[in-house]
Amino acid sequence: MTTLSLFEQAGVAVAEPEPTTEYRLGNRVVQIPLRKKRREACKRLMGILAELEGKDIYIGSYEAGGRHFWINNLKLARLQLEWHPLRLKHDPNYIPSVIVLWGSRAAQVRIFTDYLVA
Repeated sequence: MTTLSLFEQAGVAVAEPEPTTEYRLGNRVVQIPLRKKRREACKRLMGILAELEGKDIYIGSYEAGGRHFWINNLKLARLQLEWHPLRLKHDPNYIPSVIVLWGSRAAQVRIFTDYLVA
């Protein structure tokens, strides 16, 4: 038995709304799209990581957004960066979904940019 929803029957494409955050100042309310803030935070982070590439770094502490694990005093020797999906340099709106920090001996830290906000 096949059932059709009203949207499929009418041929309407359903899209999810862009996530926003709400700021209040007195009785004024502003909603700012999180995608814009995430893009700004990614650009800032990618600039910092590009300067650190090839150097030995210590990660003092890092807690993933899902709080599944916590890293303390991790050394990544000869830092290498990797972006997923592959970075398109000509696209100014590019936001990688995962930034991978590689060290020696297959040590790695994955930063999921879904949790990254400026």
